[in-house]
Amino acid sequence: MNVEEEVGRLQEEIKRLGQVQDDGSYQVTFGVLFNDDRCANIFEALVGTLRAAKKRKIVAYDGELLLQGVHDSYVPKLCIEAVAKAIEEWGESNLKITHLMTCSTLELLTPGIDCEITKLLKLNPSVQCSRFHVLGCHSGPQLLRLAMDIARCNKHARILWSKINIFNLCGLSQDDLGSLVGQSFFADGAAAVIVGADPNAPIERPLFQLTHGFQMSKFDARGPACEILEMGQTICLPMELPCLVSKNIEDCLGQAMTHLGTIDWNSLLWIAHNAGPKVLDQIEVELGLESEKLEVTRHVLSEYGHVYGGMREGRERWRSVKPPLEEGLNGGLCLGLVQASILRQWCASMNIIILSFIIWPSLPRK
Repeated sequence: MNVEEEVGRLQEEIKRLGQVQDDGSYQVTFGVLFNDDRCANIFEALVGTLRAAKKRKIVAYDGELLLQGVHDSYVPKLCIEAVAKAIEEWGESNLKITHLMTCSTLELLTPGIDCEITKLLKLNPSVQCSRFHVLGCHSGPQLLRLAMDIARCNKHARILWSKINIFNLCGLSQDDLGSLVGQSFFADGAAAVIVGADPNAPIERPLFQLTHGFQMSKFDARGPACEILEMGQTICLPMELPCLVSKNIEDCLGQAMTHLGTIDWNSLLWIAHNAGPKVLDQIEVELGLESEKLEVTRHVLSEYGHVYGGMREGRERWRSVKPPLEEGLNGGLCLGLVQASILRQWCASMNIIILSFIIWPSLPRK
């Protein structure tokens, strides 16, 4: 095969990135294309033909990609709707927001959604913005913990916290169960909350009070992962995920509840992250939970799918039900990588203890 034929072959392979192949698999990265030894002797030829290929629009594409167009227009609308509801319930002026924290599962743009929120809501131009990308299911507890730290250090701070999760569709293969499962129940959604210290009564009526933040890490496990590759966002879910989460959850929650002493898990109000039916089943078995304890979580999973910020159902349940021990537990499980929990305790306002439990893969993914 001469150089021109080899270049043509590679160009055709590049076009098929993310598409299902004849054997049921799909091309994931550019790296697979260039691992062939035959490519070594045509490297200079590839460099030499790049400009010509660009002129023929084979390599270069200046138009708007479908995924990019949907994402860029949909994310601000989804986020603004959640943020507007949070501000309306808060009752104060937009200009009193001092900090803005945003987190997106897929956004990789600069300027990003924080600038869109600032512009569309007409926030103060001096608002302090922080952006987080490609965080897992622990992103809710993690951002709350960071917002709590900011509020403690800045007495008059009002932190607007927003979480947006959007997942793209990519080529499917029956041999890649992680991608099949992930794309079947991962869903789009947004959440927003305002965090601050010393509430301005009677305008500000806080629902909860954040009191403590914890993080625990483990490095001896093979956890799932999410990567942004040429084909888009990919998800790896190992078969041992439910056991990996359930066998560590009691120790994780025990660390968060040490100040309470021995406690019956069934005496708490549970709003656990909707990490999948099998994960929830294993958690129930490991902690000996009654079936109704995870009822809200299962409802969110069945009605809305796997969403990182799906806390509305839990909040409404808290407003209508007061737990026997005046405490509630909200947990987030980052698919085996991060396990996070929030303890919410009823008092004049509700105390929240935040815990992140991280399980890092011991070996890099292939």
